[in-house]
Amino acid sequence: MSAEVFDFKQLLGSLRLATDQPSELQLQHLTWTRQRVKPYDGHWQAPWLLSDWTAPQWQTTDGSKTRQKDDQWVGTVNVDWALLLPDNSHLTDTCYATLLETCRRLSFLYRQGYVGGNPPSIASWQRFNQQLLCLCQWLVLEHSRYHPETYSLSLLDRAGLERLLRAIARGDWCEAHGLVERCLSGLYQAVFREPCPAKLMAEPGNWPQDTCQAVIDWLEANQGYSYSGKSVEHTGLVSRVLLGRLTSVSVKSLTKNQRLNAVLRQFEPNLAHPTLLIRGRQRTEYPNQSTPMRQEALHTTGCKSSVEHASKMLRLVLMLYRHQPEHLPSPATLNLPAAVSSAVKLAAMDGHTPFIPIDTGLQYLNHALRWVVLYGDALVDYYLAIMSQLSAKADTSAAQTPWNKVMDFDLPKVLCQTPLPQTLKEAGFVFTQLSTPKTGRDFDRLRSQPTLHQALEIYIGAVTVVIALMKPSRDCEVANLPRSCLLRTYGGHYWLDSDLAKRTRGERRARTGGKPIPVITARAIQQVRKLNRGLTKLFGEDDNHLRNKLFYLPNPTKWGTGKEVNPGSLNSYLDKFCDYVGLPPDEHGRRWYLRIHQMRKWFLLLLFWSGRYDVLDAARWIAGHTDVEHLYAYIEREFPGGKIGQLEAECAIDRLAEYDTTQVTVDGEDEGLAELYQHVLRQFQVKALNMVPEREWQALVEDLFEHDYHLAPYSITTDDGHKRLCISIRQGGRKTE
Repeated sequence: MSAEVFDFKQLLGSLRLATDQPSELQLQHLTWTRQRVKPYDGHWQAPWLLSDWTAPQWQTTDGSKTRQKDDQWVGTVNVDWALLLPDNSHLTDTCYATLLETCRRLSFLYRQGYVGGNPPSIASWQRFNQQLLCLCQWLVLEHSRYHPETYSLSLLDRAGLERLLRAIARGDWCEAHGLVERCLSGLYQAVFREPCPAKLMAEPGNWPQDTCQAVIDWLEANQGYSYSGKSVEHTGLVSRVLLGRLTSVSVKSLTKNQRLNAVLRQFEPNLAHPTLLIRGRQRTEYPNQSTPMRQEALHTTGCKSSVEHASKMLRLVLMLYRHQPEHLPSPATLNLPAAVSSAVKLAAMDGHTPFIPIDTGLQYLNHALRWVVLYGDALVDYYLAIMSQLSAKADTSAAQTPWNKVMDFDLPKVLCQTPLPQTLKEAGFVFTQLSTPKTGRDFDRLRSQPTLHQALEIYIGAVTVVIALMKPSRDCEVANLPRSCLLRTYGGHYWLDSDLAKRTRGERRARTGGKPIPVITARAIQQVRKLNRGLTKLFGEDDNHLRNKLFYLPNPTKWGTGKEVNPGSLNSYLDKFCDYVGLPPDEHGRRWYLRIHQMRKWFLLLLFWSGRYDVLDAARWIAGHTDVEHLYAYIEREFPGGKIGQLEAECAIDRLAEYDTTQVTVDGEDEGLAELYQHVLRQFQVKALNMVPEREWQALVEDLFEHDYHLAPYSITTDDGHKRLCISIRQGGRKTE
């Protein structure tokens, strides 16, 4: 990335207003622009930074989620600067003071909007920080060349940049940090008291059986496997805490990489599976549909998005060069676009969101509707009746821990004396317990006789399905639905108002303003809203953030208090719902466990499949996209079976047939249509399509859309401010990456 070196005084002098009588707003804008052009010399303070500048962990605001509770900030976005580095020191150690200060200033300036003029979204800022800290770890690994403790980031050169991005392309940051090699080397050294042979390092996932057994025996003898809670039996998973000590790597970095997990599986006999790389702490009855094959995981590579995230961080660092020229690499010495271009050739395409089989989706939807229609109202009323009696007894109890006393002594009597609604009784429900049994996971019991709270969690999973399959949403949009999300028109129709997760500036998210939903979805929301109002009143909830969210459930680890429901919570309720339904696993033993982003894709692709291009703009609107081009890129990338060319050909055939009659394009929007029309005529040497058998020219168009043509839908804004769909026909293959 080359860049000119500006004369700041000359540049500042050129910034003048085109009026002799500027308004106060114009003067403020000029001052703001000058501040953005010259190196930052202000105070390192901002309203969003709640911690002291030098704190080892920054607490920062996250919009309305951030509030004070019991004199403590909650709902914050934190940055942990006490990063463990490969030399077993921390970024907050005195020796790395220069590097730490550089990173803090880069993070501060980026969030303040000194790149591009606008503050980034919180998610973008978090990703930048994560990538920046990974870069620090890599520089320490390359200490002999870059000396980051002295020169911070400034010695990063073109060769290093290319080497870094190519390593990320081959296996994400795990490959760049050499985690597999470092873990195996540290483990071998601990077991055999000698360096790991190069022969074993060359085949990390295929060590000899006797060597693996020696490692297993050592792990057993040295508490090298992780334990869950107070259990005396280990989980069978090699302890990431142990590996972290052996390699100077944070535990979090050692849990997410599939290749590392697949390599370590040879030392985890309790988790052995004929084909799958199953999770060490599986909470569902079966592995989920995304569980990889172990052999595939052993040979997994990095993806293009990993290169893009890293290169975006590097580009932002270079754009902030003028603010810290003594500590950052000069943009004039690097060629970032060339390095990225070289690296992406080594990376795999990003994985697609799995498409829920239509039969699977319909079965889950059918069961979810049953829960909402048949059980929802009765279950909410019964749950509130039980909790009301328990809460009243806890309020009058003199015990030191009243809820513990109530759950131990009063609960059985309350459950026995409170009549079970007829609809629940007819469905076969019998509630003798409130919380999850302590006897371990019993999925047959979950299906035949769930506890009252388990039934509520299954029901919330069903509600999530009814919302997500009926209105395409992202997981954070559903989890953060406000209690007042339901809108109703004068005609009696229901609309759902939610955040727009991808339309964010700084800490502010746009709202949908309402999108239409079926009556059954509105009924599910009304039921959950009734549950919210009842529980918040019973628990005396004084946290406005929790009280104003749609999903508000009791905290089963601390009865009498509410629980913050986030996307992870909804996933756990979806898992319980799917295990309750109990669909059979596939040939590898995997069950399909629903996720909100999968249901979003299911809705959009089925809508497009049924309505084709006539519903494309409606799909754009209901999904919350500003331009149909964004939605269509998603459909092209995610459409199963590679049949998008066939659908495009069908659309082009309809438009060619109409054009053959009218010889008119809409507002001259599509020269490509006329060009394709002439191409077909030349192929058959005729002057009109009606001179060729319909089946023949249509077959030609279908063939052309396999490789030579594609559709490019886009949106334009009309004079009255409305969006209009346009579909152009372009030559060349479509981009599906």
